[in-house]
Amino acid sequence: MSSLKAISLGIVPILLIARFLPSITQAKVYGFCELAQLLHYKHGIARADLPNWMCLVRSESSFDTRATHWNSYDGSTDWGLFQINDRYWCDPGNQLPTANVCRVKCSKFLVPNQDEAMKCVRKIYEVHGFEAWAGWKNQCRGRKLDDVKQCF
Repeated sequence: MSSLKAISLGIVPILLIARFLPSITQAKVYGFCELAQLLHYKHGIARADLPNWMCLVRSESSFDTRATHWNSYDGSTDWGLFQINDRYWCDPGNQLPTANVCRVKCSKFLVPNQDEAMKCVRKIYEVHGFEAWAGWKNQCRGRKLDDVKQCF
């Protein structure tokens, strides 16, 4: 094998790693108390409401900012911690029709900084309450929820 070919083969894995490194480094899986504190202190979620929000995020994304879910029934995708749907709320950047009510790229919901996601979540919640989230309806509504007292 020529030395040039060997060097080329050695560079390919490095280039692949470099290509995907930004997405790997931007992934964030929040701890329970870490997220509860962020939602309360930075985003103003009342402590009394946190058990519902924590249950919602656990059921929708398992606290992982990079979570996505493709919906086979309509071809839409849910994005980020709160699984915000691109059919209505954000622009997936793939030319599919979207209402994009939040006027934001869906990819903004996949990063550790949840400021853009929270702006959109507030709009969703104002219109639909927790009923907007299937995970909350299926796993949280009417159930005993985890306490957040230990987080504060």
